[in-house]
Amino acid sequence: MDKQIIDMKYIKDLNKGLKKSKPALFFALLAYLIAILWIPFRLNERGSFSWFDLGYSLIIAVNGLSLTLTGLGSSIDRLFGKAFIKINSEVIIKKIGAFEKEQRIDWADIKTIDYKPTNFLITRNDNSTYKLSMTKLDYSVIQEIKNVINKIGANKNIPMNLN
Repeated sequence: MDKQIIDMKYIKDLNKGLKKSKPALFFALLAYLIAILWIPFRLNERGSFSWFDLGYSLIIAVNGLSLTLTGLGSSIDRLFGKAFIKINSEVIIKKIGAFEKEQRIDWADIKTIDYKPTNFLITRNDNSTYKLSMTKLDYSVIQEIKNVINKIGANKNIPMNLN
């Protein structure tokens, strides 16, 4: 057996790798400026400010935070949870979004694997079918996943159709 395949691990953080954006950083600064200056403008205009003004300022500041993260190449989803794909010689784990449920299947439970566009159809040893959807992923990430599944599955003698 090939030691490299036995020790193969594929981990992809789906909240990373976004392009940095200067316009997003500009709009983030603009949002922070509005959020900070909103209260003094209201005080100058009315002589007081309400809870609505404070809430409005806070919402604009949170929008600025989101734009800052986007501008730096990250995602606000990272603040709420993880999104990842993890494949090793024991298990396949997929969690596409921060609020989505983690999908997990052990290699020991897999009888066959078929790939249909954007879905892996996995037949378990008890002949039940498990659908591992890849609809929200980029083509290049799907190809990486297919390659890793192909190598580990071939090592485990699992019949596969990944075309």
